[in-house]
Amino acid sequence: MEFRQLRYFVTVAEHLSFTKAADHLFIAQPALSRSIANLEFELGVKLFERNRHKVVLTGAGTIFLEEAKQLLRVSEEAIRKTRQASDSLGNLRIGFLPTFFYKKYLSAWVSEFHAAQSNIGLNLSQYNSGMLYDALKNQDLDVGFTISCDIIDNEEFDKFVVYSDTISLIMREDNPLSLKEDLCFRDLGAEPFVMLSERESYGFFNTATKICLSRGLKPNIVSTPTSLETVLLLADAGLGVTLLPSSSISGYTSKLKYIGLEGNDTYIDMVIAWKKSNRNPALSVFLEYMKTGAKWEIPVAEQASKIY
Repeated sequence: MEFRQLRYFVTVAEHLSFTKAADHLFIAQPALSRSIANLEFELGVKLFERNRHKVVLTGAGTIFLEEAKQLLRVSEEAIRKTRQASDSLGNLRIGFLPTFFYKKYLSAWVSEFHAAQSNIGLNLSQYNSGMLYDALKNQDLDVGFTISCDIIDNEEFDKFVVYSDTISLIMREDNPLSLKEDLCFRDLGAEPFVMLSERESYGFFNTATKICLSRGLKPNIVSTPTSLETVLLLADAGLGVTLLPSSSISGYTSKLKYIGLEGNDTYIDMVIAWKKSNRNPALSVFLEYMKTGAKWEIPVAEQASKIY
């Protein structure tokens, strides 16, 4: 049985005339009659009662008409979906950190990309650093906007740099140390530190801790929240100072002040990362756009002082 035979049968049943059906199908009537006869032989039942004056459906023909229409509908839907899939590159799952830098620029990048590649569906989700790492590793995400130190030692990932940031000391602007001209890390010995959790961001926690230790300070860490927002909230409340990427508080309305750090170990890259084994065709299109077509302004931190 072929779908062509089903279409011929449905057309004859709707016209109840072989002549009219043949005209509608643009085929010769004998060819149509042979096709219906072959279908009846295949099914082992008569579908039509016909004589020189009229054509009527048999009981079996009436039942088969509904089934044939359903089969044709299913086949047409399958063809439609297949053709639609051939025109689509699928979906891209994007994760990002809750930093001001990504929140500010990601919407523009995604909007421009969607305008250029409307055949790719986009799903965006905000993650904390540890959750984003796990989602990339398990391929629950295709691509992540994150920080380099959280994936630097994992050969499963590839990445490229979107923006090179610096790590700053962040404290309330009414903290007396914020006004000290020759501020150094040893001056922070009595200050409580609020640090992003080691469990949440192993790479950044170690980077921040090493910065302190290499400058003669063992930080007095009193709290290790699992989210960037909580770290900023506690620092804003005066419950401690912290180290974070400078862009973390750009545009953050608060009483916080960030103080630039000296040294090559204070640079940190904002990166796009993905798992090397990911074969999603939409991923390569997105990466090519980000490398060559994305536009953004680089945020410049207004740092009134430096710490040594």
